[in-house]
Amino acid sequence: MSLPGDSPLVARLAALPLATGLAADDMAALVRLGEVREVPAGCVLIRQGEVADGAYGLLAGELEICRSLPGGGELPLATLSAPEVVGEIGLVADVRRTANVRAAGPVTVFGVERRRYDAACRLQEPVARRLGDWIVRRIGALNTRLMQRIAATAPPGPWPLQAVPAVAEAMFDYRPFLPLLKPFQGLDAPTREGICRDMTPRMLAPGDTLFAGGEEAGGIAIVVRGALEMRPSDGRLTTLQILGPGSLCGLPAALDGARHVAACHAREHSLVLELSQAAFMAQAAASDAAGLALRAAVAASVADSALVLSNRLAQLIGLQRAQSLLARQA
Repeated sequence: MSLPGDSPLVARLAALPLATGLAADDMAALVRLGEVREVPAGCVLIRQGEVADGAYGLLAGELEICRSLPGGGELPLATLSAPEVVGEIGLVADVRRTANVRAAGPVTVFGVERRRYDAACRLQEPVARRLGDWIVRRIGALNTRLMQRIAATAPPGPWPLQAVPAVAEAMFDYRPFLPLLKPFQGLDAPTREGICRDMTPRMLAPGDTLFAGGEEAGGIAIVVRGALEMRPSDGRLTTLQILGPGSLCGLPAALDGARHVAACHAREHSLVLELSQAAFMAQAAASDAAGLALRAAVAASVADSALVLSNRLAQLIGLQRAQSLLARQA
């Protein structure tokens, strides 16, 4: 089924950020993915703590976003006005909602359920691919801003000491461990092999640099064993994020071929599988099972990072507020 370009619903959807550049056929497919809902004032559209089951395009009205606080009460975070998108992380990843979203007045939303989106992805529908790419890049941009904000908020120092030579570890047979890692869970052997086809194993000693802040994206890496640490690009030892087994490193810079806003170092003896930038872009664009699995792993990775970085920033801001309060009471 196709809809005329002057359809009222198509015109309203076309104003949403996620619909920018969609052709008429893609717009018709997008209409089939979701449903329009009229939401009364005060109704909670998204509830904090619940399992995310989709995303919403705000077609008319305003939404209030707030966070429930321990012990009661809410912290207002933002107000969204149409046209805008909310809850998109729940469309590409299995996560729990981190805030409440409530209708400030009567609103109209276009809801897309995750089960419909997943089915469209399995059927290789072009609109699902474009929608997923837009969401992943949007979350990746959020992660970049969060990383920069954390680096600016974290206390100065400590500064690195002179590097101490580390004893290199020998390579080991890592392939039996791959099915245990999140990006490979539930995949059959041919799909796993397809993902790893162009990957190169690399051993890292404690303190080794995978990439530096400001460096151009050279691809991605999957942590097989050990742990890597994201740090500010100015050389401070402040931890921004820890990436353990199964984590994807190099995002979101690799998504756009951009520069890294932070540095990544080995926290301990680690093994990673590296995929070059060219190979990553080619594999992520492929329509085979390996390409679909890689895109799902990337989506899950940026979603996980968004939650970790948001909590990290909230902790830092909370600590700063507590220190400020204690200073005023001193």
